[in-house]
Amino acid sequence: MSIGDFIANRSVRVAVLAAALLPVGYAWATRATEDTTNVLHSHPELFARPSACSAGSNVDVRARRFERYARLYMERYPYDPADGVRAVAHFRKAASCYASAGQKSDAVRATTRARKLSSQIETDYASARVALQKTLASRNWSSALPEAHRLLRLTQHLRPDPYVTWLEKTVGKVAARVDQNP
Repeated sequence: MSIGDFIANRSVRVAVLAAALLPVGYAWATRATEDTTNVLHSHPELFARPSACSAGSNVDVRARRFERYARLYMERYPYDPADGVRAVAHFRKAASCYASAGQKSDAVRATTRARKLSSQIETDYASARVALQKTLASRNWSSALPEAHRLLRLTQHLRPDPYVTWLEKTVGKVAARVDQNP
């Protein structure tokens, strides 16, 4: 078989092309999991930023408003993880405003609610990270996608943190794999 016959033979060309592209495809397929260990262990704190009540009048009115919004966001947490994070921030602002207004018992109540909810969210955050790590390691893309989305919703307020950037890329890569293998 001459070189011309070799090139003219379609099945041979396809086989050679497939053999040449196989390493590239494998490399692309494994990229979603190659850096998971380092990134998953270097996750950011969800509630690292302290909340303070801004100075001004009607501090007690603002405190009640923050607490009312916090309760509403807290009710939505099971449906949208970002709302749980918002609820904690609003409870903390409410506590700060109550303290500024001299309403100690209200400040304690809001602080307690913020602490309890943040503890629950932190537990859910850790659980989602472990679940994502396991599903990526086992290449279970259809299970990894909701976990990655959940983590992204929990951390979106931390942009442009490297972990959030990694999650955004991971969601895209995993979604592409789910689309390829329905």
